[in-house]
Parts: sequence; C-alpha cells; structure tokens
Amino acid sequence: GYVWWNYSSAVYSGYVWNRSGETQNWTFIQNLDDSCLIVIDGQTVLSGRLNEEASRIVTVAVTPGPHAFELRFGQHTGAAGGSVIPGSGFGIDLQGRHSTASANFVIPYAYGNGMPEIYTEAEPFFTTTLNGYVETPSSAVEIEAGTLALRSDFMPGLLFGEVSGYTNWVDMPATTTVDLKTSVANVYGSPGHGSTFTLVYSGTIWNRTDQDVTWSFMMDYDDAGRLVIDQTNVVILANDSCVKKTGTVTLSPGPHDIELRFSENTGKDGPWSGTLPWAIGIKEGAATTTWQDYTMLEDPGNGSLLTIPISADFSNASFNLASGATLDLGGSECAVGGLSGSGTVTNGSFAADSVYRVKIDGETSSCVTFNGVDLTNLTVMPADAASAEPTAPMYIIATGAINTKPTLSGFPSKYKLIVANNGTQLWLTSQGGTVLLLK
Repeated sequence: GYVWWNYSSAVYSGYVWNRSGETQNWTFIQNLDDSCLIVIDGQTVLSGRLNEEASRIVTVAVTPGPHAFELRFGQHTGAAGGSVIPGSGFGIDLQGRHSTASANFVIPYAYGNGMPEIYTEAEPFFTTTLNGYVETPSSAVEIEAGTLALRSDFMPGLLFGEVSGYTNWVDMPATTTVDLKTSVANVYGSPGHGSTFTLVYSGTIWNRTDQDVTWSFMMDYDDAGRLVIDQTNVVILANDSCVKKTGTVTLSPGPHDIELRFSENTGKDGPWSGTLPWAIGIKEGAATTTWQDYTMLEDPGNGSLLTIPISADFSNASFNLASGATLDLGGSECAVGGLSGSGTVTNGSFAADSVYRVKIDGETSSCVTFNGVDLTNLTVMPADAASAEPTAPMYIIATGAINTKPTLSGFPSKYKLIVANNGTQLWLTSQGGTVLLLK
C-alpha cells in the first residue's frame, strides 16, 4: 500500500468523464485521516478534514463530456487512511443519492470493478489527457467584417415596476410586469404607493417606416417625470408646480431604447389635478402646448410601437469573429452555442450554456473583446485538442469591459481565469497569487 509520510499529500489529476450523454448528479464522499480536496473544472467542490462532518459529502451536477479533475489526500501525523467503504477513504455514487450509506458508493476505477458498463477500456471514467476529444459545435457562421445583429423575439408593451424615492432616476425595479401603456402613471391619485416613489417603464420604441420620423412628447405628472430615448433626455421635469413639459426627437428607422419615469413627492400623484387623461402623450412633428394635439402613448397590442425583448436562443449556432468584426447580441439575453475568433461582442448578455471557445497555439491565443456584455452565464472552453493542453503560464483571452469571471471548463485543473488590469482583461493562467504582466 501507499506509505504515508508525515505532512505529505497524495495528488491525483487528469480528467473525469460523464459518458451518459446527459447531466448527472454525482455524490462524492471522503472519510480520510487527515484531509481531502476535490477540484472539478477549477472549482473546489469539497475541502475538509476528517473531523469536519459537513465536509464529508458533496453532490455535484456534472454535464456530459470530460472535466478537469484533481483529488488530494493529506496526511498530518499519526495514522492515515479511511474507511468509507472497504479499502478506501474515498468513494463516488454515480446516482447522486447524497447519502452517507456506504452501500451507495464504489471506489472509482477507469472502468470495471463495479463501474457502470458505459465505461469501457476504450471510453474509461478517468483519463490523463483528453485523448484528442473536442466537443464539436455545429458549423460556425463566419463573420468576416461589419456587424451581425442577433435579433430577439419581442412582446408588445413596456416593462413596468416601481422603486422607492423621489426623482430616483437610477435604480431599476426588482420585479416587473408588462403594460401596453403607462397605466398606473395615467391615473390621478392612485393609492398604495406610499409618499415618495418612482414608477419605471422601459423597453423599445419603434420607427416602423423607412425614413426618419420626428415625434414630440408631452409629459404631465405630479410631481416629476423623465423620458429618455437612446440614453438622451427628451423630457425632464422635477418641481411641485407640475407644469406640462414637452420634448421632440427625430428617430431613424428601427428600434430605439426608451425609459419613462414618473415620480411622486407626497400628496396626490398622476396627471396634474386629473385634467389630462394620460401622463405621457405623443404626436408626430413639432411640439405644441395644446394637450389635445397629443394621443396617449400606447402600443395597440401588436408590437408596432412599443416592445420588450424576449431571450433569443442561438444555442445551436456558433459564430467565428474575424478581427474587426462585431457580433451584436441585440440588447437582450442570448444563448450562443459557440463563440470563437478575435472580433468584438457587444450589447447584451449571455444566457446559460453559452460557450466561448479559446484557440491556443503555443504561447498565443485567440482574444475576443467584450463591450457592454454580461459574462455571468458564459463558459470558457478549449477550441480543439491542442488548445486543451496549453503550455504557456498565461494567455490574455479577452479584453474590453470584463464585468465578471466566466466559468472555466475543459482545461487542466492548474489553469484558472483572472479578471485583470481593472476589469479590462481576462487571463487564462496557471500562475497563483499576484501576476505581473511585463512588456
């Protein structure tokens, strides 16, 4: 058996495979004197000592394919080993029953010895390399120049919610509903909102013609309001006299971001004294001071004027960006099956299961620029078998505005992602602690 020296650790590393073709829950258990560490895809899933009962068991959702795997057993002094199941201080339950019953667990082998029959000599449970494996995406759409915009589906209306505070022009509602018009703001003296609050409506306003259109708006609200289109104030008022305010904007054909806010500072709220039948009106052409010239801002129910985006699903599509080319996510959440190359991604967020495939060639790598994109749901994976075995200690794989660290999968466990240089770079690195980039 293994000779345990004092203050030593036994380290196992490589890849663990889910060959079932579907996501499975696996339960790991350890009862080792003195400690055990399990790392999957660079994430610590279990870390503890023998006397820490809460750390003895963990259940993990494992997606199909290979995953970088590292297992460490640590010895302090004295006796060593364990007895979860006969002959081992470590076991796995591939049915994910999250129980400490020893009968549920097997000692994991590459194949055989109680492992499921899907694990064979040709396709084992453990491997030291990826054996040339690459999860092959569908043929990529080649974006060689210009901008490809991924348009979402749309729902008629605006998102409506409420935030606290008078003239709160910043915070967004925690919960929202869909409204074809500014229904709550249109009612004078509507109850149930407290003394100071701000109503928020947001979405897209459309110029459905083939030429520029000029629209004027009239806002009338007790006590304040603001209309913003394409990040520009069109109408803004904030005073107790509640004077009607107008503003004019010229919009090119297509969609434009719109946000309306109506704010109350104690007393009655809504159109001043209930004279006007709406809080926001619209007319084509130049502004006038006669409210009867305007009609209530409202979508007729077919999405011809006001819409909100619905998440777009491009999970079966892959996009390869040439340098200088841009992929526009359309201002909404998009599931992107594969992203590669060295271009720019803008305007939106990634939905779950979106993948960025990094191409590595020796000491260089592909590098995508992200501008105005939420990376929370993005997974970074190797583009091919060679990329899955990087040799350099550090690669810059993304630049731009890196707002969060994506998930890493398919690379050796010593590699991790670091958001660096004040959020302007994303590094794939095997180096720990402080990393200095020398030029």
